[in-house]
Amino acid sequence: MPRGWQGGNLEDCCMRVESGGTPKRSVAEYWNGNISWLTSGEVRNPIVFDTKETITELRVKEGTTVVAMYGATAGEVCLLAQPTTANQACCGLIPSKNFRAFLFFCVRRERENLAAKSSGSAQQNLNKGLVSGHQVLIPTDVIIAVYESIVGELVNSWISNEKQAQTLATLRDTLLPRLISGQLRLPEAEALLESV
Repeated sequence: MPRGWQGGNLEDCCMRVESGGTPKRSVAEYWNGNISWLTSGEVRNPIVFDTKETITELRVKEGTTVVAMYGATAGEVCLLAQPTTANQACCGLIPSKNFRAFLFFCVRRERENLAAKSSGSAQQNLNKGLVSGHQVLIPTDVIIAVYESIVGELVNSWISNEKQAQTLATLRDTLLPRLISGQLRLPEAEALLESV
């Protein structure tokens, strides 16, 4: 063990650990709001910007590391790039100060070990206690601050690049069919791209 480091659990790197929930489908006011609602199937993407469904109540802040707890995705890990809510099959690890990047990469590295802890006869499941109690080595405060200042900026660049790729893909999908069909001329398309 490196000098100054200590053994601990994932929860020792977090402000808090939360499980998600599913609002009643029968109450229309809970759904189609402006807050992304994450399912465990969507945790397969390493960084999550958007989800298929939305709800009206905010629960989990951006920068949270999420672990899928049920079924085929048990042990999968993602980082939230925006405030999001999640269903009960997701466990949110809300990082302590300076622990965002360390926690995300630490948990990503431990995916197989977390998945190996899952149990159940019909489908493999984890629970919040198994995730939060997973043992890890924790660096000193000085090391974690330096790590976050360097690796945290790389994570920010990754998120920024992913956002830009999504914007460019949307532009491509919008403009290309119009260009091919003749509905849009090249000078008009160039002007639209310059305005973005």
